[in-house]
Amino acid sequence: HITSRALEGREASRTEAVRAGRLSHGSPRAPPRTAEMSRQPAGNPWIDIFNEIQEDELEEGYGDTWRLNFNYSLTNQLTEEKRRQGWKVHERPAYGSFTCSVCSHFWNSARLCIVFHYRLQQRVHRGQVLMRPFRQQCRECHSGLYETPRFNEDRIEEILNGLVSKIKKNCYNEEQPEEYISRGHSHPYKMPPHQEELCEACQQGICTKV
Repeated sequence: HITSRALEGREASRTEAVRAGRLSHGSPRAPPRTAEMSRQPAGNPWIDIFNEIQEDELEEGYGDTWRLNFNYSLTNQLTEEKRRQGWKVHERPAYGSFTCSVCSHFWNSARLCIVFHYRLQQRVHRGQVLMRPFRQQCRECHSGLYETPRFNEDRIEEILNGLVSKIKKNCYNEEQPEEYISRGHSHPYKMPPHQEELCEACQQGICTKV
């Protein structure tokens, strides 16, 4: 038989363990969430590279924290309500690649279109960026499915640096060299003819405007 004194001793030990963080209803206590933990890589190169750039160029320079997310319903137009909310548009062509999810056909394109919407919320020291990379269909199997483009990290960094230059110019009134903002609009590689009927941006009247 377990004496009352032994039971009291066990209960006291358990209480001390809970206080020390070793027990919490039978399982280890999770460490407190810190600001450093909240900035772990997101696993998406666009978001991860943007976070690095904004920390150096925007957060440290202006005291505002900017975040990037994807929105596949964006266009290159803003409603009046969006304009009143402070949103601005940045659109540009880019070079990337595709792989068909049906027949595995691989192709490159220098006529990719990317649209960004961005705004600064000065009262809360936050900035928002939404982006949409427009897709293309496979010309080999004509599946009718739009495939999402892929980019290497150097090109992602180049595109995002151009975006940040736009943000500095339009949200902080900091003049930026136009040639730096526009860099990368052409590509020396020879590409097959662009087929407008397979391009999502062309179908929305955007591709020829960037």
